[in-house]
Amino acid sequence: MEKVEHNLYDRREQFDAWEAACLIAGFEPASIDRKDQHSVPSRVRTLLSMIDEAYRAALLVSKAHVYDENGAPVECQLSDVSVGLAMLPSVGLRGAYSHEGQAADDTYEDTRSSARTPKFWRKDIEKWLTNIGWKEARYFVAQQESREKTLASRERDSLLKLVIGMAVGGYGHNVEEEKQKTVTLIMQDMERIGLSLSDETIRKYLKEATELLPGKPHKD
Repeated sequence: MEKVEHNLYDRREQFDAWEAACLIAGFEPASIDRKDQHSVPSRVRTLLSMIDEAYRAALLVSKAHVYDENGAPVECQLSDVSVGLAMLPSVGLRGAYSHEGQAADDTYEDTRSSARTPKFWRKDIEKWLTNIGWKEARYFVAQQESREKTLASRERDSLLKLVIGMAVGGYGHNVEEEKQKTVTLIMQDMERIGLSLSDETIRKYLKEATELLPGKPHKD
């Protein structure tokens, strides 16, 4: 199988079931002959079935209709939906759900083509994988974790900016000086209010915070 070029998919927000199943399983969608069932990996077949069931569950809740390959409507019964199965709405269904803030119209129907090959939003695929507890996803979940790490990194930078801002403005911290009194002053103030941090820890975060400033880095 060809290596998945994630960069080609990172810019996209919508995926059909085949693309989603292949990427989750770690395969390049274009490298597999989907018409030859013998060449389709078992993990992909399993995921395709799960996505179809989750999509049918979303259709059932929305009272929409799904069509078979011949264009005939297929009635979704409660027995068709596994108990506790997380739903995966298509782009079309999601639009119907949120249309002007109203619930889906009872007469809404996926078109024949979109019912057979519905598109799904990236965020809905990520949420679905989380809800079903799929731990082996090679894509989508990793992207979500990456974004969470990026957010955590930004929050950390914001806190470090607060640290250096208060150090310079409140303690007269001078990053150009060889010997720093800031660490001692901070320790004394923290002890005064019943908190404690080692001088090593304070120095560490001051150094990291200083790196966010333009100019020379802090010298210990």
